[in-house]
Amino acid sequence: MRRALTAYLVAAPVVRGLAISLLHLRSVYPLYVLLPTHGDGLAIGVLLAMLVRNESALTFYLRNRRAIGLVAFGLALNTAVILVRAVGPEPFPPITAHTYTPIALVCGCLLLESVAVPGGWCARVLSIRPLRFFGAISYCLYLFHPIGLRVSEALILARLPSLHVTLAGYLFVKLLHLGIAMALVIPLCVLSGRFFERPFLRLARASSVTENPAAGRNTAAGGQADRRCRNEGISGTSGHRLPAKPR
Repeated sequence: MRRALTAYLVAAPVVRGLAISLLHLRSVYPLYVLLPTHGDGLAIGVLLAMLVRNESALTFYLRNRRAIGLVAFGLALNTAVILVRAVGPEPFPPITAHTYTPIALVCGCLLLESVAVPGGWCARVLSIRPLRFFGAISYCLYLFHPIGLRVSEALILARLPSLHVTLAGYLFVKLLHLGIAMALVIPLCVLSGRFFERPFLRLARASSVTENPAAGRNTAAGGQADRRCRNEGISGTSGHRLPAKPR
């Protein structure tokens, strides 16, 4: 079962690229609702979650992190070139649909680096307060951002069509578009987190502890033991000494 799941997660980005090419979509909007063209980001996230829990895979990453970082940097640079070349009068050029998977891979590499090397520069950057705030509301932001973009598009893009012909005008309109959308959506996400998500999370934790009181104590104790073993350079799952972290 684990092998089949891993094979699917690895194949998901490839399936997405093939689906886009075969469907010849003229708009990027269907990509948000079609599972074969939208499951790659979720698959990459699950694959990374499995990777950081696998000692051999984590060791492989630590030994080859520079090469993997160079590949991720090249991927990010190529994606940036594609996006710059897509500048034009059309708000959402179809070519941008091919950049979603590379962006997800680059973001996944950044998260993997921060988890594998918690004292590194990437972990320190991703731990700053603004990024932690957006991380806390990220799921709600994912759910509500199309609404904000639609409203912002109706307010801005339709009234400033001529600015799309130059790179400076395109960037100005896009930043204004994004700024208005975020100003509309972020308050909704904060309210949702405070009055909807957090109460349900507390209820789920309370229900779990009520059903199995030992589970809560064991989870907390296990987490403290794993952190203590990690600080001492010992794997919390196998008791073997972990490889030295690169400086």
